[in-house]
Amino acid sequence: MVGNSSYKTNNYRYITSKALDNLIVSSDAYSDENYSEQLSQLMFSINSLIYSQYFSKRSFENFTREELDLYMDTFVEESSNVDIYDFKYRNNAVLNYNLEDKLSNIKAKTLVAISSDDIYYTPEFDAYPLKDKIENLEIYIFDAQDFVYLNSERIL
Repeated sequence: MVGNSSYKTNNYRYITSKALDNLIVSSDAYSDENYSEQLSQLMFSINSLIYSQYFSKRSFENFTREELDLYMDTFVEESSNVDIYDFKYRNNAVLNYNLEDKLSNIKAKTLVAISSDDIYYTPEFDAYPLKDKIENLEIYIFDAQDFVYLNSERIL
């Protein structure tokens, strides 16, 4: 079995998700019955913030500013058809996500692959705690700096 290492929302992700939720509910346009340009602009800003979590800090430092602009614009453009109401629903799930009490039910061999320097998912909070919670667990930690892709094309 290949498992996602995010078995619960750690406090860093909670703060990030809470901030995104606050951005959404503070918009008057969110409560309006009509989908407006303001909501599209808000999703643009949200996706820009999400992009800041996309690569490791070291990976970001390997890009030029022009590359950062290009890759961020591409990420935001590819995310532009995400509906803000759908995003808020999924974000609310992140705020309350915790499967820790169910991990002992996993009996299959499990591989958790995680970046050594990921901003959002860290070995310290997302992989290592699983060692005591899942039998037959293997953790593979890789250097994300070596695996940066854009549109399925390796850029580093």
